[in-house]
This record gives sequence, structure tokens and C-alpha cells, in this order.
Amino acid sequence: MPNTQNTNESRSEKWSRWVRDSRHSLAAIGVLSFLESTVLPIMIEFVMVPFLLARRKQIWLISTIVLVGCVLGALVGYGIGRFFFESAGQWLIDTFGLSGGMEKFRNLFDDYGFGALILVCITPIPFQAAMLAAGAASYSLPMFLLATLIGRGIRYYGLAAIVALMGEKAEEVWQKHTFWITAGTVIVVVLTYVISSFSIF
Repeated sequence: MPNTQNTNESRSEKWSRWVRDSRHSLAAIGVLSFLESTVLPIMIEFVMVPFLLARRKQIWLISTIVLVGCVLGALVGYGIGRFFFESAGQWLIDTFGLSGGMEKFRNLFDDYGFGALILVCITPIPFQAAMLAAGAASYSLPMFLLATLIGRGIRYYGLAAIVALMGEKAEEVWQKHTFWITAGTVIVVVLTYVISSFSIF
């Protein structure tokens, strides 16, 4: 069985060079974020970390650009799910093998609603599946965008914080401990969501 993380790293190295060598690298990483959230099967974090390390004075700007690109991609994906699910949406599902991700998201969504959208933005469940499913279900667009901002904001600004705190060690920490970082973030989000769902007064 191929190592998914190694595959992501191999693809990401090519995109990292593209971003680094671009004359407009900030715009390039924004475009890459848009593509990653819609049709590109990579983890943009593997591109972000070297870029953040190379431009430490701009880590918060870079994270914001990546977040904006992701939100724009999410808006497009939601629109496809809402208006073109049977054509373009089904093509995306078949082309990128999203049927399993769609099923996982629907199960999460039935149980947690808004919280499920935030979780999908953090966990390895394909975000494309959530975009298409939310659009197809005519879920509230403002709430969908809010969940995207919260979930992806946690990922991208959290990564920037790791770089700010750990410097050159950030890349090694991220690559070796991706699972535990993600799992810890999910636990915090779930606990926060559960606590906020119940009044103790």
C-alpha cells in the first residue's frame, strides 16, 4: 500500500517549487489554496511550512491568503453541489473517489450539524465532499462559510503559530507528528463544541 503522506510530500515538493519560483508567490499560494480546496489532491500544509519558514515576517499574511483562497474554493464547491450536483458534482465524486468521504461526512453531519463542517475542515475527510454535500442539501451558505473560516482558520493560523514558535524545527515537527497535531486539534474543537452546546447555568 502506498504511503499517503509520502505521496503528498512528493506532490507538494513540486508545488512548493512552483510557488517559490513564481514572480508573484503570494498570489501563487492563494491560487494553490483555491485549487487544493476544489480539485487538487494535496495537503497544502506541506507547501505552506517551507514558504512560511522562508518568509517569517509574513506568516500571518500568508496564512490569511491561504484561508481566502480556501474560502473562495469552498464557495465554488458549494455552488456546484447546490446547482450542478448531478453533473459536475457527480463528475468530481467519480473522478476523485469522494463517495466514501461523502458517506463519512453525511454521518457526521447527521450527528453534529454545524460542528461536523468545522471537523471536516480540520480532519483528513476530503473537504470537497463536505462542500458538495452541504450545497446539495441546501445548507445555509453563511453558516457553511462561517464553519469554513473557523475550521480552516484553526489549521492555517495554527500552522503559522507553530512556525513562529519553533522556527526551523516546525517542518520536522509537522511532518513527523501530523496525525497527533490534527488529533489534538480535533479533540479541542469537539470539547469546545460539546461544552458550548450545553448550558451549565
